[in-house]
Amino acid sequence: MSARITTPLFFRILGRLKHYVDLYPYAEKFFSSLEKEELTFIQAGANSIKLNDFIVLHGRRWKGYLLEPLPPAYDLLCQNYPHGENKIFEKVALSDHNGTLKLYCIRKTEQNQDWYTLFASADKDNYYLKGNEVDEFEVPCLTLDTFLQEKNVQELDLLYMNIEGHELRILNAYSFKLLPKIIFIETRFYSFIDLKDFYEKIIQLGYRVFPNRDFCLMVHKG
Repeated sequence: MSARITTPLFFRILGRLKHYVDLYPYAEKFFSSLEKEELTFIQAGANSIKLNDFIVLHGRRWKGYLLEPLPPAYDLLCQNYPHGENKIFEKVALSDHNGTLKLYCIRKTEQNQDWYTLFASADKDNYYLKGNEVDEFEVPCLTLDTFLQEKNVQELDLLYMNIEGHELRILNAYSFKLLPKIIFIETRFYSFIDLKDFYEKIIQLGYRVFPNRDFCLMVHKG
């Protein structure tokens, strides 16, 4: 049975403050409150296990798909994930089309070997990559609609994306025929206009929106 998720009162209040407070500690509190629930999720950009990843920290009981298309990151993800017994690892990217996608990654050196995959992006001009030597990877990609259809996903509690500026490409191409109860995305790479248009759309779909500079938590009212 899918989890019943409500928006805590502290989020309803803090959501009105928008960019004026750091909402990360409250997101931490929100996800930790769901530890005992059996959430279903899709995580795009699982990488080789990110620090401060709420699914790693709180999702031992959660069931879902960990998507990581970058080969070196995917291999480490499968080897090192701390609670992989109810997780499915997929070497695929989400995007706004079905086919392939070019990803760019900082070239591995002795100095960066512990973190060089963290900032892989479909945008070669991403400010983490700019000025660095990069390697290019061509990876398979699917739209979110196609992925849900292929995996026969009927309910989705959490859609979690931290993919260095590709989130809106995915969400703007998505039909929203299936409404995730929670959406959590990184937003640091987007302009105010990009986010304003997206937030207006998502609010019309019935979501409460809790943004700050670097990420946004969206919880569906239904």
